[in-house]
Amino acid sequence: MITERDIREALKILGEYLGFETFEEIHVGHGSCADLGWFLKGTSKLLKTENEHVDLETHFAAPVAIFEIEWATYENAKHVKGSRVNIETANPLFGVIIFKGHDCKNENEFKNRKERILKYIMGTKCRIMVLSDVEILRTCQELGILDKINPDLDSVVKDLCKKLLEQKEERRKWNEKSFFEDANQHLDGSQIKILRKLYEFCKNNNLLTSKDWGTGKYKGSFNPKLAGKKVNLNVYSDGTLWINIDPSFQEFVDALRGIKGFKDFIPSRVRSREWYKIEFEVWAKEVDEFINLLKKYLTNSKQGYNK
Repeated sequence: MITERDIREALKILGEYLGFETFEEIHVGHGSCADLGWFLKGTSKLLKTENEHVDLETHFAAPVAIFEIEWATYENAKHVKGSRVNIETANPLFGVIIFKGHDCKNENEFKNRKERILKYIMGTKCRIMVLSDVEILRTCQELGILDKINPDLDSVVKDLCKKLLEQKEERRKWNEKSFFEDANQHLDGSQIKILRKLYEFCKNNNLLTSKDWGTGKYKGSFNPKLAGKKVNLNVYSDGTLWINIDPSFQEFVDALRGIKGFKDFIPSRVRSREWYKIEFEVWAKEVDEFINLLKKYLTNSKQGYNK
């Protein structure tokens, strides 16, 4: 079966295949180490000995990617948050937290495991992806380098991909009725009123069309857009709010961060394709202030609203 050592080896071989130098146990500062990193070619010339670890406090080296492997600790919030801090401290172009997924019984368990880790790293200050061991090995398989890691894994990875990654997701078209029926399964009466308050604001201001309802299998969602699509919202039937903001719209970012609790989830500088998650418990307390902010940036929709 897949081991943590297989994943470390996969990351090293994959990094070399892509033209990077790879190092383990990266000293990121404050006595902490990240599991593995990809660096530009030539970084090894900075090291005094072959076995010396890269130290980001003393070496003139900048990581392209930093990897943290949460093998037996993916359910431990403290460990995962520690990995997030290590990546943020290293400040790579991107970071990856890898969890053990091959032992999941089905697709739902696999997705829940990933979503739990994503929740632990909310509000991250840099780009961090969450990937499973299966996804890392699938990439190696697609590139034809899996046999360099472990030739016996080929059929194992194929079977796991079919079981966990390649099942066709049934899509569902949501509308107002089905959305709030599903919301009743997640929220109590007072919470539903808050969710409906935001929905009614979007509906009454022509921020929704028939095309702006989600198609997710498990949760309903509506997806209003405003300020010339510089602000995009995804509001889910469990109350979760995701928001994407054009980086040029700094005025809105600053105002949003001014709402109590929001700056813990929205960075001072947003990325163009990044979506930021705000828990229901946070935005619900400030729903009136949030709606008032949205009002300032309304643009008229000629399409109108359709259920």
